[in-house]
Amino acid sequence: MSRSVHLKAQENQIEFMICLAILAAVFVISAAVLIFVIYEIAKGVVHCLAYLFKKFLKKRPDSSHDESSQQDGQGSPVCSICNIQSCTEDHESTFLFDRGQYEKHCNVEHINLAQKEGKGRPLTIFKEIKQFKKLKTVEITGVKLDDSCLSNLFQCTSIHSLKLSNCQLVSVPGSLANLKDLETLDLSHNYLVALPASSIRSMPCLKTLNISHNHIPVIGQVVKKFRSVQNFDMSYNLVEEIPCELLEMEKLKSLSCSHNKITRWLEPSNSTKQTSASSLNFLDLSNNKLKEFPQSVNKLKSLTVLNLSNNEIGANTNHKILRQQLAELFYLPLMSKLQLGNNNIKTLPSLDTTKISPNMELIDLSNNEIYDVPSAFLLFPKLQSLLLGDNNITNLPMDLDLKNLSPSLSVIDLSNNELVNLPLAICFLPSLEKLDMKQNKMRKISENIKRCSTLCFLDVSANRLKEIPSHVLGLPKLVEIRASNNQISSVNSLQKEEPSLVEIMILADNALANFPEVLIRMPNLRDVDLSNNEIKLIPQSIRHMHEDVRLNLQDNPIVDPPLEVCQAGVQAIGAFYEDLTTASSITQCLKTLFLGTYEAGKTSLIRALQLNRSNLTRPEERTHGIEIAEINLEVPNTPDITLSVWDFAGQETYYITHQFFLSSKALMLLIVNLDSYNAASFYSKCGYWLENMIAKVGNPVVIPVVTHIDKLSKKEVDRACKDLNKKLEDQERKRVKDLQRQLERIDETLLESEVVMRERKKRIEALLQNRPSIHPRPVPVSSSESLEGIQYLTQVILNYAVNKEFFPEVGRTVPKVWADTEACVEKKGEELSFPYMSWSDFASYLTTNVPNLQPESRTKTVAQYLHDTGKILWYSEIETLRKHVFLKPASLVDIFRKVIRYDIKKSVDYESNPCFREAEITRADFDTMKNDLVRNGILDTKLLRCLWSDVVKECRSGTFEDIFRVLIELMRQFDLCYDLHQESHSIHEDKKQHPISKLLLPWYIKDDLGDKAERQWGKGVDPIISLQYQFPSFIPPGLFARLTVRAHGPKHHLHFALHWSSGTLCKHKTKSTLVLLKNEGVGRLVVSLSARPESKNVHRDRAIEDLWNTLQELSLEVEELLKQWPGVRFDRFAVCPKCHKPAFPGEWLHRTCRGSEEREICYFCSERVPLKCLVPPALVLDRYTLTGTADLPRTDRQRLSDRQLLQVAKTLGAEWEELAILMDFTQADVYKFKSDNLGNTQGQIFTMLRTWRDREGSKPTRGNLQRIFKEAGLHCDTIA
Repeated sequence: MSRSVHLKAQENQIEFMICLAILAAVFVISAAVLIFVIYEIAKGVVHCLAYLFKKFLKKRPDSSHDESSQQDGQGSPVCSICNIQSCTEDHESTFLFDRGQYEKHCNVEHINLAQKEGKGRPLTIFKEIKQFKKLKTVEITGVKLDDSCLSNLFQCTSIHSLKLSNCQLVSVPGSLANLKDLETLDLSHNYLVALPASSIRSMPCLKTLNISHNHIPVIGQVVKKFRSVQNFDMSYNLVEEIPCELLEMEKLKSLSCSHNKITRWLEPSNSTKQTSASSLNFLDLSNNKLKEFPQSVNKLKSLTVLNLSNNEIGANTNHKILRQQLAELFYLPLMSKLQLGNNNIKTLPSLDTTKISPNMELIDLSNNEIYDVPSAFLLFPKLQSLLLGDNNITNLPMDLDLKNLSPSLSVIDLSNNELVNLPLAICFLPSLEKLDMKQNKMRKISENIKRCSTLCFLDVSANRLKEIPSHVLGLPKLVEIRASNNQISSVNSLQKEEPSLVEIMILADNALANFPEVLIRMPNLRDVDLSNNEIKLIPQSIRHMHEDVRLNLQDNPIVDPPLEVCQAGVQAIGAFYEDLTTASSITQCLKTLFLGTYEAGKTSLIRALQLNRSNLTRPEERTHGIEIAEINLEVPNTPDITLSVWDFAGQETYYITHQFFLSSKALMLLIVNLDSYNAASFYSKCGYWLENMIAKVGNPVVIPVVTHIDKLSKKEVDRACKDLNKKLEDQERKRVKDLQRQLERIDETLLESEVVMRERKKRIEALLQNRPSIHPRPVPVSSSESLEGIQYLTQVILNYAVNKEFFPEVGRTVPKVWADTEACVEKKGEELSFPYMSWSDFASYLTTNVPNLQPESRTKTVAQYLHDTGKILWYSEIETLRKHVFLKPASLVDIFRKVIRYDIKKSVDYESNPCFREAEITRADFDTMKNDLVRNGILDTKLLRCLWSDVVKECRSGTFEDIFRVLIELMRQFDLCYDLHQESHSIHEDKKQHPISKLLLPWYIKDDLGDKAERQWGKGVDPIISLQYQFPSFIPPGLFARLTVRAHGPKHHLHFALHWSSGTLCKHKTKSTLVLLKNEGVGRLVVSLSARPESKNVHRDRAIEDLWNTLQELSLEVEELLKQWPGVRFDRFAVCPKCHKPAFPGEWLHRTCRGSEEREICYFCSERVPLKCLVPPALVLDRYTLTGTADLPRTDRQRLSDRQLLQVAKTLGAEWEELAILMDFTQADVYKFKSDNLGNTQGQIFTMLRTWRDREGSKPTRGNLQRIFKEAGLHCDTIA
């Protein structure tokens, strides 16, 4: 029994021990879990703190200021890694800068460090890097490295992939040979002058070698030792010869030698036995100086892609030999893509169809001098694209077996040839989808085109067509027709059995006098461009056209409906006619502008006309800005006509605001004080104002009026009127003669610069066609007691007002609901102390007070009409302004003239305005603020609030702050100012937390810092690219100042180092680029845009690309501004970088340096100037919309809709974040997009795209989005 008890005790003891062990294990595990949790929480907290600290560092203004810190306080934070302001990069591998961090990171497999070239911190790679035993991939970009760094790095023998791009390498140490396992070596974008051959041949595993964008002149025989290399890129170097040994690289598959100076491919000697690189399938020799086909190429039997474009092949070569060499290329058995564009080939070989490559898919022979095309070129069994544009082809072969034509040929380009008819062979191609026949000599489209049953795209622009026949519109698969720049006067109706699938119809620049009603019966249309025709009336049947059709009717002499309605689109036109059927009203109002110098007698004259008695203006009553009044004129047998009279102040300070209210639909009275007039003062008192009217409107209707005749005798009045009239006639005659002379010179030199000359010719012809209508003799009047001439002037005004030729809108019938809306808005504007409403209140008010104004879309249509006609101000396309409506636009003049006035120094007085003291502004602060404004154009918003104190009193309680921000946004919108001391904020951040403290108004800047700017500009390096806009006699007032405001916009990334009265010196925030904008020349009639690298630490080719990217964006701003002055005369010039004179025509909007021609001779200094300093590289120009390109599809110019953006969002994936950065969003913005659409990637992308569209106003078009996608390396054909 004792034994059993003992055993039982032992069992209990064992169980107890087991329990203790289990409890201990549980405790240990729990403790471990707890410790792990605490560790993870602590790590998360540390990471959050580090992230916040990093953000804090990025947002903290940099303590260093350049010379402009007081003028332009853009204290954007500078990244400590790349020295870039507002950097949004998440720099990887930054531990390389800290020697103490090496041991901690010694197990990494990848190193990735990228900086903006020439901007970042110097890097030292320490010898401890050899501890990185697992390192596989190294990518270092934009960081300057020396031999010591490289020698240390090359101790990491485990590296498989090495990229050292933009590292300013001049040579590579021999220790590179240590990397025996290296498979990929990228040394592109450096300054290498020799190939590191001895190291490379010691790498048995190397497969990809990239030495592009260097300065290497010779590729030696040693390349035959590169036996393992499969992909070899040596493009963008200085190589002149290809060694024959290159073909001994037995594994070579891809070879790129483009953009060198290659003149020949050396052949092996007869005694040399050569092994051909039989595996080579891709060869790019484009953009070189080859004059004949390399014989070695014919030995490459595996070749599938050959690019020999942009050479000089055919120049000084025997045509028979050339044809034989060319035939051998077509006989290569695996050849699929053969590119021979932009050479000097004149004749093509007659190919043996039994020998031609059965795999040929693309043949590019564009931009040569070819006259005839042999029949075999239409017989390749797999050919898909045949590009023959820009040649001298008169026809295609007729002796063809039409049943055996290329069955898969879908794209043919025959543009810019000499074709007079549609070639018959084309019509029998069974798979033809795209046919480009623009810029030929066709007078009609043959009925044979009916056979093109698969055709989807047809371009017949710039021919001599008179009509679009119905058999074209009825093609069963045709989607897009481009037929601009013809002589088309009609579009034939479809037959009942001919349904149309056409979606896009481009008929701009033709002779259409009537709206083609056939378009209304085409159910699939969504884009129609009828701009620049002769259409006067839009039929009411347009209501049957789908309302989503984008219709462009710009530059037509449209009478009905109002042009403003037509510009708003099909929906608005339909609404106009629909409302017109219910009830109508007649408009009897004419906008009448009184213009002239100060003290010309404008205000006194208006009072005399208005009151029919004398009421002369006292000095203290003189106009500041613009005054608006109404005058009623009695018209026999019709309702009275109301003149909406706009009295423009004559001081120069106000010219900048005048431009926003000069209208083509206004009668203009040019007022001249005859008492102070003499022959010498003609231009300042009269000629300048007439030029301004012509520049702004193009074809103004002008009545010259001379005042103060009571102070002169009748003889003196007659003599002065005759002199004034003669000078007006002489000025206009001289203007016309100058234009005609320019036109003659263009006709003489058309072949020298065809594209730019054609654009200039079209612009000058438009100026000659749209001439001003000037009353034949000045009307003399006196506003004194006699009122002499007032009745006669009234009758003259009335005669113009009722003349439908000049003002068809007077007496026009409009829908009653539209007229009621206008009256309702006008009444509400008078009732409000401050004529402003939010959009929601405005829409609600109209819905309540205007019967039949439903639904909301109709409200928006009528509101847009009122905005376009100047009755309200509502920017529906600008996110920051679309929620705000100003009921009396002229009231803004009252507001802005508190800031922009000629007597600002006198009118802003501390003692007379208690607001300054109420705002707690001391006298000393006031004096500083006032001096900053008067001398430097710097406006403190504290001072601005006081200047706008009347607005504060008139606003409803609690609304002023919102209105204050909107008013500042309107000043920006009018290019009146830009922000100073702005920081880089997310677009989603509440701007109330970051109020703007100071604004800069360029018109007030008095200091001339030109000499100082020139000294700083001179510290830059070559090359200099400089563009000029020259104005022969008149430059639009405020043009340059407005350009500087736009240049300050965030998309240009410019920091204004200096800004003075006639120029700005800027530094690019992300590129090593200096930009100089100047208003120079005699009379300040020249606007120049110049850029140069800031330092030598940038690769020359990359620097030139950066310069052009910057200047193209700025030149487009000038082009956009000049569109607001359709009648202004100007010319574009490129400046010679040698003699700094405008020696070359400005072709940067139309031409690129794609070809082999590298230099042009300067007219002034006879120096040979690099072409890339005169016109941009192709890849730069491709990012921008070409001004004046009539063939640009309407879809590329239309603002993108939500549906289109949603369609794009569906096609994107994780790459959308990279796209967001290219769209100038910050990482904080990306995080906001994500957090607002958690788990919904498509929603995140859509929100990002819509925010971009709303932010950019009118710029987010299909074409612009495609350019951004191209820059990001993405595909976006899905944008409908």
